Amino acid sequence: MSKGHRRRQQRQPAHAGPDPRPVRSEQRLPPSHGRQTRSIWSGPLPIVLALAALGLLITGFVVYTRNHAGGQPPGQESGDGSSVVAKLGGVSPALLDRVGAGGTTSASKAISGPPLRGAGGKPQILYIGAEYCPYCAAERWSLAVALSRFGQLQGVRLMRSGSDDAFPDTATLSFTQVSYLSSYVEFVAVETADRQRQPLQSPSAEQQHLLDTYSGGSIPFLDLAGQRTQIGSGFQPDVLANRSQNEIADSITTGDGPLAQAVLGHANVLTAAICRTTAGQPVAVCGSAGVKAADQQLR
Repeated sequence: MSKGHRRRQQRQPAHAGPDPRPVRSEQRLPPSHGRQTRSIWSGPLPIVLALAALGLLITGFVVYTRNHAGGQPPGQESGDGSSVVAKLGGVSPALLDRVGAGGTTSASKAISGPPLRGAGGKPQILYIGAEYCPYCAAERWSLAVALSRFGQLQGVRLMRSGSDDAFPDTATLSFTQVSYLSSYVEFVAVETADRQRQPLQSPSAEQQHLLDTYSGGSIPFLDLAGQRTQIGSGFQPDVLANRSQNEIADSITTGDGPLAQAVLGHANVLTAAICRTTAGQPVAVCGSAGVKAADQQLR
């Protein structure tokens, strides 16, 4: 289990000042003899040409970076995430069974609070996080896989975590505009700040009370129908480094290495926890070998 993330502004690094001992350099020119002819290279032209060349180099570097980073520079991926979510929802049940808990342990614990229900009486899964938070970035991947087994996520956007935090620019999803269709559970998401740490969405009084009571304000925070809570992410975000959202989704769906083991293992653990809130429904999901194996990790 990864550590939770406090919602606070980090201290900015100090900037070094100018050199307190500047060195003065002078060069005495030789005496002039007769009329001099001024070269075109002695005027402003060399400076103009140098600046133009520098501009071309910068433009070339930006184009190269975009072409080698999924089409956009780090931190700027945004837009519709439906194709990525479709990949996550299409993970093979056989692959999930093979992964099981994936070597992860449960990041959630049982609580004795009142039941958390949606307007329709279904068990409610509450997520509170922030877009800048790298641990939230990791958690959303497993949560999206788990929720896709009980219903359909819509309105998910692509984004990256903050550039000034641990595991900077981690490719992830945003739940700011999410909606969820399910016959089994209700999903509510609150993203409290954007990737620049500016206020985004505010928890309700009840949600803030749950956050303060069970996590002391740490994010990501999950409340699973008032039966279990989770503080922090289920795995370290470093396995997601230097990848785009599509690359991560492809690795997950193919079971590629440590990344898939971490994301899918934690997704199975989350699924097992959700199954406890739905009385084991749907049976095809809750009765699967991978979920049963992951259920052994719940304490």
